[in-house]
Amino acid sequence: MYLYDRQPSNATPYIDASSFTQPTLPRSPVWRHRAGYPQAFGEAPAAPKGLLLPNHFHTPKQPDPATPGRFVTGALTTLNVANMNPGFIDASDQLITDTSSTGLQTCLQKLIATRFPHYLANKQNPVPSANDRVRVALVDLTGDKITRPDLAGWGSTAAMYGASVPKILAVYAAHQLRADLRQLALSLGLSDGKALEKAALNHWQFKSHLPNLVWLFDIRNWSGNTTALDFTAAAQRLFQGISHNAEAGELIIRVGFPYLASVTWQSGLFHPTRGGLWLTSSYGRGEWGGNPVKGVNSANVTALAVATYFTLLAQGRLVNDASSGEIITTLRTGCTTSLFPSGLGVVAAKCGIWSDYLHDCALIVRGGIRYVVAGLTRTRGGEYAKYTQLFQELDQLIVRNNQSPKPSC
Repeated sequence: MYLYDRQPSNATPYIDASSFTQPTLPRSPVWRHRAGYPQAFGEAPAAPKGLLLPNHFHTPKQPDPATPGRFVTGALTTLNVANMNPGFIDASDQLITDTSSTGLQTCLQKLIATRFPHYLANKQNPVPSANDRVRVALVDLTGDKITRPDLAGWGSTAAMYGASVPKILAVYAAHQLRADLRQLALSLGLSDGKALEKAALNHWQFKSHLPNLVWLFDIRNWSGNTTALDFTAAAQRLFQGISHNAEAGELIIRVGFPYLASVTWQSGLFHPTRGGLWLTSSYGRGEWGGNPVKGVNSANVTALAVATYFTLLAQGRLVNDASSGEIITTLRTGCTTSLFPSGLGVVAAKCGIWSDYLHDCALIVRGGIRYVVAGLTRTRGGEYAKYTQLFQELDQLIVRNNQSPKPSC
């Protein structure tokens, strides 16, 4: 049975092969509120010793101030966090949420506190805690909100073992790698594949876990047409099987841990204070012994980072519009758990299943509704119905958030 096969909602969820790999868990997880983060959005934090950050290239997009719901596409430039604001982070690097009486943040907090207290460490004082068994990030992208997303979260910056969810990072990084090679060839005027391979490896200066450009792109047989510099058939098969540990693990190894780390750091999908997507394991294919970031899970996620990933994907901002479209195609079979409600209009998704870790993260488009949901949980055997209910209720929050007037929470 494949991960993305669905079962009746009352069945035991399918456990993937990652259940045979023990995760590396943090010693003392700490939940931090973004209000305490001191740097303005766009200020790149100092990289830890050993983390190399070569230039990556992408096509930036910014909201069009003259036309709500539209973006202005800029010229190709180096990747930096200033160009990767999903639209819900202000100039002081604080999350923008609607805490009015009918706001999405207010309604989400009330929902979790009143309908799902079994997930909470302190039911008498229901506020986000490091010991909660649920993390949520919900982003309303309906209509014009595609450029001004409405974010709500519960413990969204608290790290959790992500099981298979961080595999989405490898998909993004592989497409970033292709874009970087194409741009390097253009900027250096190269038309010989062997020369391009040498120039790329010299530019990155990675000491180990080098990207395997021959296997990914057959680069030594490339002869100058940048659009022809593309994934091999073998690499494309890995995308098709990204939900499975063998394929995902091989993609991680072929792209390389240092390159993955550089992309997630410079895109803002990982930050030393707010955390995010990070990988130090390849699902059975090996570990990154030289990982320079300490205190992370072997497959690290936060709900905020995953929601940011899918928001940028919906906006066409992971590398560029074309690459974002290809990533969406890959993640159409990225899997949802058997407990995720059917019929919600999943466009792209990634699930995570290991022991009691059950996660569903998805871009949803249904009729006039468009949103991102990232639900990370530790769900016990007797709570499967409540897990399904959680995502049904989150869906209804988005529906009500787009009614006029908004109903009370």
